[in-house]
Amino acid sequence: MNNLGVNVKLNGDQITKAGFDNENFVLTAMVTFVHRKDGSNAFAFDVGGLDSEANKHVDWLNVKLNTTIN
Repeated sequence: MNNLGVNVKLNGDQITKAGFDNENFVLTAMVTFVHRKDGSNAFAFDVGGLDSEANKHVDWLNVKLNTTIN
């Protein structure tokens, strides 16, 4: 089996690589954008997963990003 991974770039710069050399795993890449009633915003990007063979959660990246809406 060829395992999958993610190579994350932000504005052309690589910020992380994530993946496992296991047969059983969970890999997540999640973008969260919140726009509130008061007009404020929140923007976050998270990359993590589960090493199913070791039963351990892994976090590669948890960042809050600047938000500008034009």
